[in-house]
Amino acid sequence: MSRFRALPPMVMLTTFESASRNLNIKKTAEELGVTPSAVSLQLKNLEEYVGIKLFNRGSEGLSITEQGKNYFETVRGAFEVLLNGVNGDLYQNKQEEIRIVIPRNFGISFFKDALCEFEKDFPNIKIKTRLIPEHQTQQGINFNNNDYDGAILWGNGIWSNMNTVLLYKAALGVFGSGRLFNKCVLEDYSELADYPWLISWTFPMQWVWVTRFLGVPDLRTNRNEIYASSHEEWWRTIAEGSGIGISERNMLKYHDQDDLFVNLIDVKIPAYDYYLSSPQNRQEREPFVVFKDWLKNYAINNWLEK
Repeated sequence: MSRFRALPPMVMLTTFESASRNLNIKKTAEELGVTPSAVSLQLKNLEEYVGIKLFNRGSEGLSITEQGKNYFETVRGAFEVLLNGVNGDLYQNKQEEIRIVIPRNFGISFFKDALCEFEKDFPNIKIKTRLIPEHQTQQGINFNNNDYDGAILWGNGIWSNMNTVLLYKAALGVFGSGRLFNKCVLEDYSELADYPWLISWTFPMQWVWVTRFLGVPDLRTNRNEIYASSHEEWWRTIAEGSGIGISERNMLKYHDQDDLFVNLIDVKIPAYDYYLSSPQNRQEREPFVVFKDWLKNYAINNWLEK
C-alpha cells in the first residue's frame, strides 16, 4: 500500500492553508470561491482526519491552536516545495499559451502589472488576452463557442456552470478635479448636484445607485450631464474641472500621477467584484492551473484587503 494514501485530500489542505492565513470563514470562502459552510466542513473533516484540534471557534471567529500553527508551517512548506517544483522543472523547456478574456478597465488599470510579474516567473507560459467592456462579462462567458481557457468576470460571483476565484473587491468613489476642489471631500453629499455629472454610456444608472447609497435623492432630473466617448476622455474631462464622475476608488492610483484628482466622498460604495472563472464542464489545462494558482496568490498579496 502506498504511504501517500495516508495524506489528507488536497481540498482539505488548501482550505486549511487559507483559513490559517485569514482566520475568517467568510474571507476564506471568498478566496476559494466556495460557501462558508463548505469551508467549515472541510476544516472539521481535516481535524478528524489528522486527529488534531487545529482551530478554536468562538463568537469572535477562528483562532489557530499551537498544534494548528505547527501544522500550518508544515503544510505551507509542502506547498512551497510543490510550487518551486513547478517553477523549476515542469515548464523549463516547454512553451505553452493560455487564452484569457479580460474586462477592459480592469485589464488596463490592474491586470497589466500582474501579467508582467507572471511572465517573469513563467517565461515559457504566454498569455493571450482579449479585452472586452466590463458589462459584457456580467452574464458570464459562453466557453462552448471559443477556445479560451478562462475569463475574468465582473459581477456578483454567481454564474452557472463556472468555477470562480475572487480576485478583487471593488468600491466606487466620486472624483473631481484636484485644483477645483483643493483636495477636500464634500461635507454635504447633496452638493454633488452643484456640478455637471459625467455619465457613462456603459453604466448610465451609476449615479442613481450612488446617490441612493449616500442617502441623498436622485438628483439627475433637469441637470447638466456630460457623456464621455472613451475612458481617456472621461478622466480628461474631470481633470479639466468640467464635471465630476464615478469610478472604482483604486483607479485613482493609475490615473493620478500628476495629482490631478480628488475623491469627493469619504465612504466606500460597494460595487461588482472581479473573479477569475473557468467552465466546470471542461478540464482545466495544466498551464492554466499554474496561472490560476499564481494569480490567486498575487490577488491576496496585492488586490484583496487584509
